[in-house]
Amino acid sequence: NQDVLLPASILDKGKKLEYFLPRDRHAWVQVAHGAVDINGTRLAAGDGAGISEKGPLIFLAEEKSEFILINLG
Repeated sequence: NQDVLLPASILDKGKKLEYFLPRDRHAWVQVAHGAVDINGTRLAAGDGAGISEKGPLIFLAEEKSEFILINLG
C-alpha cells in the first residue's frame, strides 16, 4: 500500500506545463519520448530524475514529448 499518484502528459513542441508538488512529497519523472526541460534540466527519451524541489515544476517540451510523473508520499 503506497501513497502514489501517476499523472502523465503529452506536450507538443514549445508547450509548457506547471505542476505543483505538494509539501513533503517527492517525485520521479520518466521521459518516454521526446525531450523536456524541467526547471532548467534537460531530460530526453529514456531519462529519469528524482525531484524533491519545493515550488512549481515547470516542464517545457523541446520537441513533442511524453512523460510520466510518479508523485510519492
